[in-house]
Amino acid sequence: MEKLSHIITQKLLEGVWKPVKVSRGGPDISHLFFADDLIRFGQASLRQAEVMRECLDSFSDLSGQEQQRLATWKSATLSLAGRITLIKSVASAIPVYAMQSVKLPIEVCNKLDKLNREFLWGHSVDQRKIHLINWETTCLPKSK
Repeated sequence: MEKLSHIITQKLLEGVWKPVKVSRGGPDISHLFFADDLIRFGQASLRQAEVMRECLDSFSDLSGQEQQRLATWKSATLSLAGRITLIKSVASAIPVYAMQSVKLPIEVCNKLDKLNREFLWGHSVDQRKIHLINWETTCLPKSK
């Protein structure tokens, strides 16, 4: 996380990241870290969003912490019940945190569902597998 902070600081020094002023004469705030969370602050513009994304992309390239599909080997080593449990307890819970304060576009929700479905059935880049149960049934609570 320290490296990410350095990347953001570099963008601040270059003048491309526009931080938020807390009050007149107060400090500029560009980002805050707490445990494993990051809150970014900046001017509300498309360019600013692109700068923030560039920082995250640089960090993920350097650290190897890229937000990508769940590894194919994990889907091969877990049972169907294990994959369902992982999706319901982890993969589906992550966007719920963001959705507490932001309404995600339907395209994003559909993409997340697609990634979860592919993990569940063990899809890989070169191989599609048959879906044994439809997604709506899979998403039902255990009691159903």
